[in-house]
Amino acid sequence: MSVRFLPTLSFAKLLAVSIALFALLELLGWPLAILAGIIIGLLASRWRDAVLAGALGCLIGWSLYLMAYGLAAGAAVAKALALLRDFAAITLLLGLALGSLSSSIGFLALDMWRRARARETRAQETEVRGTPETTGT
Repeated sequence: MSVRFLPTLSFAKLLAVSIALFALLELLGWPLAILAGIIIGLLASRWRDAVLAGALGCLIGWSLYLMAYGLAAGAAVAKALALLRDFAAITLLLGLALGSLSSSIGFLALDMWRRARARETRAQETEVRGTPETTGT
């Protein structure tokens, strides 16, 4: 029985999906950004693509969210920036870390699953063929 998983995306498509997921899931609460990163990791073909798309997607998605919040409640954002001078920078740096780490988790989980499936397939093929007999020579 063959199990197919989600198709992998090119970096440009992965980045677009990442920005959209991080921006949308941020509206439901920042912990869901971890879920967005894991989904990006599952869709990536390479670890580097997963990390870059996760980090940049979270950074850009959160930037869009902060800009929208600034437009909607400019006085509140101005007060937050006045109280904590590096508020935006800290938030965006945390977004970079969150995006890259969560997408790494998704990619590595999928990689472990693929390796386990390959190991099972090899074991079944060996079982079907029978163990090769060893000779003394």
